[in-house]
Amino acid sequence: VEPEPKFTNDDEQIEYGKDTDQPALVTQALWNKIQIDSTNIDLHFEFVTSHFAQDEKNILPKNLQEFLFEEVRLFNHYTSLSQSPTDSLQDIGHIFLAAYYLSVATPDYTAASFHLRQVHDPTTKYVNYYAGKVILFGAGSSQAEEHFLSEIRNKGYKAGAYEYLAVIYDLENKTGKLHELVYSGATEFVPEELRSRVYYNSNDVARFYQLKFNSMFSGINFWGVAGGTAIMLGWLFFLWKLSFLSQIKIRHLLVTIFVGAILAITSWWLYAYYKNSLGFWIDGNVLNDFLFCFAGIGVIEELVKLVPFLIILHFTGIIKKPIDYLIVASACGLGFAFFENLMYIANYGLDVIHSRALTASVSHMACSAIVAYGFVLYKFRWPGRWWLIPLFFLLASAAHGFYDFWLLNEKVQSMGILTLFFYLSEILIYISFLNNALNQS
Repeated sequence: VEPEPKFTNDDEQIEYGKDTDQPALVTQALWNKIQIDSTNIDLHFEFVTSHFAQDEKNILPKNLQEFLFEEVRLFNHYTSLSQSPTDSLQDIGHIFLAAYYLSVATPDYTAASFHLRQVHDPTTKYVNYYAGKVILFGAGSSQAEEHFLSEIRNKGYKAGAYEYLAVIYDLENKTGKLHELVYSGATEFVPEELRSRVYYNSNDVARFYQLKFNSMFSGINFWGVAGGTAIMLGWLFFLWKLSFLSQIKIRHLLVTIFVGAILAITSWWLYAYYKNSLGFWIDGNVLNDFLFCFAGIGVIEELVKLVPFLIILHFTGIIKKPIDYLIVASACGLGFAFFENLMYIANYGLDVIHSRALTASVSHMACSAIVAYGFVLYKFRWPGRWWLIPLFFLLASAAHGFYDFWLLNEKVQSMGILTLFFYLSEILIYISFLNNALNQS
């Protein structure tokens, strides 16, 4: 939306590159700074880390040839430093040659270990950090712990050392040590997934949700909120136009969407329950993932969307005619979609706005309407058949899960076109339900 600014200095370019997640801009500025201050070991660490972040984060460089050239320049530069007559520059050369061999597509642990053994001062910052990574990925976790502890004792790269200590404690099921680490001064360095698990297992609801919200809002900006709001307002207009036979006003729909968006946060805790208490999660297995998409994603999200619908149904008098049920349920689905859209935009950027607007948001509304149609049949056609409500809830959950499965499981993603065909069928069903409800209203 906005053109990249003209930078007056390297620090300004580095800050902008980090804020906009463009490591290529960061490496360009860091290279300039390294030429001026070659003894600053932190500059070297940021340079190497930012270079390989272009690949690790799947952020393609603007020009692949420039990226590859930078990698050759990086290797040659640290090879040259490793042959310097000055011990401190030699150490920097060997440390970041080790970092290079650990970061390339096919890591060479032997070469990385060799260069770390050439360092004159083993207490130098980053030495034990990289040594710990060599042992962790090359030999196992038990011997790597001491290296990360040494990095901390030497007042070196504490952030990375604490992060990998948390990973080791998780791998070795040292829940006590992981809990201690999370509730210590090192909390910010522990990976979010591990912190989330510790907070859930400790029933620390406040910190659990604080972590989730911090993560969500740290990745979204004005344009992300504007995009998510535009999607919501577009489909709000659609629902409002459907209410011409109803007493439902646009303010009622706005309140319903707001309640649906607020209650959407309960899905975080339910997902944590599935993952941490039930041990049920996506693992790449086709059957497991198919079941999880239905019994996990489908059931959780349709249940979370059903709660605000029941609140509106029970505590207000706006739901009277058949069409009212579907409009309010769709608004609940839209509220959930609004919240979910903000999360997706925060994680993946503005590129997802089109798919979130034209497919995902509509699918959420359609699935919520399936559940509501069960209420309509029970209320207006077959009053004694209460089982229609849970039946249609299960149908909605199955539809939701089927839609997601072909997108989430890597083994069937080549058949993702099935989601599109299913989505079109879902739209036909949704429109049919709306037409029937309008006719009966």
